[in-house]
Order: sequence, then structure tokens, then C-alpha cells
Amino acid sequence: MAAVLSCSPDVSGTGPPGNDACTVTTPYTLGANTTGQLTDTDCALFDGSFIDYYSTTLTGGWYVFDMSAGFATYLFLRGDDGAVIGIHDDVGHGTNTTLKALLPAGSYVLGANAYPGSTGGYTLSSATDNTDVSNCEVVFVAKGTSTPQNLVSSDCDTSTSYSDDYLIFITSGQSITVTLSSSAFDAFLELYGVQGRVAVNDNGPAGTDAIITYTSSSSGFYVIRAESAGGFTTGAYTISVQ
Repeated sequence: MAAVLSCSPDVSGTGPPGNDACTVTTPYTLGANTTGQLTDTDCALFDGSFIDYYSTTLTGGWYVFDMSAGFATYLFLRGDDGAVIGIHDDVGHGTNTTLKALLPAGSYVLGANAYPGSTGGYTLSSATDNTDVSNCEVVFVAKGTSTPQNLVSSDCDTSTSYSDDYLIFITSGQSITVTLSSSAFDAFLELYGVQGRVAVNDNGPAGTDAIITYTSSSSGFYVIRAESAGGFTTGAYTISVQ
């Protein structure tokens, strides 16, 4: 459920001092198949891996970004303000990477990355995505979003209920409010960080809804777990992250 980092990069896009390639972004249009090359003259991150940056503007919603190559790939996604949204490597699923994210309207930077020392050609592609979060897949969310979804028997199994899990990057001192509402089941929310469960709520102010407000004391990825308080109950729900 946790995203795997290939390195400890400066994901703001500046990279190591003096590397001009780290300040360059190439315009990218959603839906385009774009070919690129990772070379030893590209932006070099602190672990010795190379990365190309692409800028794009999105209208908001679910998006899927794909990077394919003959070497193991990584994808980075951040806002143009430097805020981290997603970092993903499809470990155990070959060399290609898919990053799925729920985003508000805005401008974003996509980073095409690989393991240290890897160079060569790659292809970037993308599309809007309106499908349910399903099969316990890795998905990222940003503040300012909401989505209607469904708990089904093919979702994550927590041993006490089904759940949909959402990854969000929270910076130190930043607050988020997550609301889970459903007329099909008693909503239950949990929030996990690297230190374990940091927040939980069953009944928010709306009775069967659940709400968590949390202020992070350290920057990192957190898992929002949307589930039912009534065991393995299924049905429609809406989750918002503000």
C-alpha cells in the first residue's frame, strides 16, 4: 500500500545544484503518447538516477499516467508549486509503471524516472479515468477532491471489512479533513502513517458518516482507509479530501 521511493530526490524539480537540466520542463498534453530518452545529460537526482520533467494542465478528476520502457521505471507527480502528489514504481509488475491519481483542476509536473544508472528510450501516455477504485489498487489523492465510489468484495480485505485505500502526501504542519458518507453502510475512516494508525473515526457530525481532521507532524505519505463499521458490508459512498 505504500509507495516505494527510488531515491531521496528534491521532488520540487530543482535537483542537485548546478544541474540546468533540472529546471527544464517539456509541455505535455493529456492523452498524448510521447517518446523520450533518459540520458546521462538529464537531470541527475541524488541517488544517481536520471529524470525528465513534463508540465501539464488538467481540468480535475481521475487520471492515469503510464511510463513504459525496457528498464525499471518510476513516475513522480507534483503540483507546479512543488507539492508532492504521487511517486510510484509497479514493483512486481514488470518494468512499466502506472500512476493513478484524483486531482483538482490545476497545473502539474510529471517526472519520468528510472533506477540509478538506467538510460534509454521510454514512452509516456495518459488518460482520464472514471472507473471505480478496485482490486486494492494503489491510487493517490490530493486535497480539494471528492469522488463517488463503491465498496465491493474485490476491494482490500482488512480482515474485518472491505476497504478502499487512498495515498496522500501531507507535509509537516499541513492539515487535511477527510469525510466519508454513505447511505448503504455505517462509514468508518482510518488514517495511517509510517508510525501506524494516527487517526480513526466512526460517527461524524452527520451520524453514520465519518470524518477525520488531522495535522501532520512530519512530511510523508499517509493511507486513508475508507471502510464499513458493520463488517463486510458493500455499497456506494462518497469520500472528500479537503
